[in-house]
Amino acid sequence: SVQTLAAHMKEAQESLDFVLKNYDVIIDRVTGKKKETLTAILKAGCQTISQTVPSDQTAIATVVHECGHMLDDKKFRSMMKERGFDVSESMKWYASGISGYATANNHEYIAESFCAWWFGMDDKVDPELARIFKEAQK
Repeated sequence: SVQTLAAHMKEAQESLDFVLKNYDVIIDRVTGKKKETLTAILKAGCQTISQTVPSDQTAIATVVHECGHMLDDKKFRSMMKERGFDVSESMKWYASGISGYATANNHEYIAESFCAWWFGMDDKVDPELARIFKEAQK
């Protein structure tokens, strides 16, 4: 429902605000993947791309992210393989600038990249990956 989504987004924003406000204290208490995710949240300013779009587009951004997973399975992976595109290498350079969630694994990286690309945030997305997304439209 609209109310449930609004409550969820409010909670997510409050969590993000807490992390950003207390980053210096929190970062010294975590290691490994948690530290990488928190650092990415600080750099990107968001946990997920859906937090960066206008509030009336949040549900759409969530659907676009999930479509990114479907397209990754059905189309993007074969295109990446054909081109010799290395997702892990791309993640090293771009994931932390997209969102905290993009650093989770290569599937979330592709879905978050697709969502960012869909909403015109081309400066966040690996240019080669953006070309794959654009070519997949054909």
